[in-house]
Amino acid sequence: MQLKVIERPEDFVVNLEDVKEHLRVTLNDEDVLIENYIQAATQYCEDYQNRYYLNTKVKLILDNLHFPIELPRPPLQTVEKVELQKADGTLVELDSNNYIVDDSGSFGWIRLANNYSFPSDLANSQVLQVTYMAGHNHSDDVPQKIKEAIYLMVGHWYENRVAVTTTGAVPQEINMTVEAILNQDRVVPV
Repeated sequence: MQLKVIERPEDFVVNLEDVKEHLRVTLNDEDVLIENYIQAATQYCEDYQNRYYLNTKVKLILDNLHFPIELPRPPLQTVEKVELQKADGTLVELDSNNYIVDDSGSFGWIRLANNYSFPSDLANSQVLQVTYMAGHNHSDDVPQKIKEAIYLMVGHWYENRVAVTTTGAVPQEINMTVEAILNQDRVVPV
């Protein structure tokens, strides 16, 4: 299985002004640094939870045709297309009448419609490709606890520009409680 990001959202879950207020920063000197921290913290949280927070266009590439297919990185917004790769490398888009998109649960699923049979001349690898949108439509739809985790990470990185701190003579990694927040809704791949 491969999951390729085709298009990331332009906006972030939290904005620069709110983060600067959280950090109690009034000057603009370090805006680029803080924006980089926001981006890195958002990507860390998404990767840790195996989710996308805002609309992200992705392509899932599978080497087999085992249905139903669970679409990773919820929440599912829409399925743009489902394609089969033929032995000669060409991609053939399945008519949407040949599959059913189920977005009723925590994950999105694709199920085959009844009586659909696959063509015989399919490729041996990367045979199925699903392009879809995952994530929330707007940052207001993202749970506040996710935003708080991002604030904590950015605040930590802003205040501690090294990976470890020393308390007395014992170096230790700084625990930011971010994982405790993110574990609540974490999607664990099986």
